[in-house]
Amino acid sequence: METRTLDGETRGGLVVEPAWCIHSLQDVEIHAAPSGAPEVFLFNHRAAVSLSLSHRGGKALCFVACSGTGLGCDLELVETRDDSFVADFFTTNERRLLDRAPTGEGGLS
Repeated sequence: METRTLDGETRGGLVVEPAWCIHSLQDVEIHAAPSGAPEVFLFNHRAAVSLSLSHRGGKALCFVACSGTGLGCDLELVETRDDSFVADFFTTNERRLLDRAPTGEGGLS
């Protein structure tokens, strides 16, 4: 029986797979780095990828990119917030954008 490789080539009936190819999620582990950022391990070795995870309200989101890529994702519920939330969590530039938004479009009222 002839088997094709992932790139479509045939090599003596053997499937030639890249070293990162996984067959089970048991081969994948995610650990927290000292900074708290998630790190991916494949077959007990650190994978050369950047990863960002977020979850909220029964939903989850994940982005994966080549190592060294700055990633960030965040899931949030759209809900009314008061000014203390803005003061605690928004940057100066983000607060300026909210100040310019028409009433009701900034998500705070």
